[in-house]
Amino acid sequence: MSERQHAHAQLQRGAALVTVLLAVALLMLVVVEFTYSSQVDTHLAHNALRVTQAACLAQSGINLGKLVLEKDAKTAGIDALDEEWAERLPPLPAGQGLVLVHIVDEQGKLNLNALRHANGTIRGPWREVAERLFALRDVEVQVLDPILDWLDADHFPEPRGAE
Repeated sequence: MSERQHAHAQLQRGAALVTVLLAVALLMLVVVEFTYSSQVDTHLAHNALRVTQAACLAQSGINLGKLVLEKDAKTAGIDALDEEWAERLPPLPAGQGLVLVHIVDEQGKLNLNALRHANGTIRGPWREVAERLFALRDVEVQVLDPILDWLDADHFPEPRGAE
């Protein structure tokens, strides 16, 4: 074999080696992409399962709360915070989670909409209640005027308010 033929054969082997290396690199990329894609799909399926489980647990808590309130509705009298509905129920294991139920009396909270009459005038007694509540909770009373401005329909600010 002449020197020229020998160089040509080595060049062909080198080209074949480069071709094989490129093919292996491309196959590696395909395998890595497939692995990543499979992991993403697995995580998405796992998250979807967890969302479904959480939704079912939440619905169980709602149904349990409704049952407690329906039981209370059958008894005559005034609602009080020492009744069964107001007590925090113990955690109930359900599947892979816990159902926690705590019913809160929304009427026991300050209704900010009650600070104004339907005609827009301020209800003095409710304002006094709000001021006392703010003072008890260490909330600056000056916050009340912007709240009152937010509730009214006019464009005139309260003394410390902002329309």
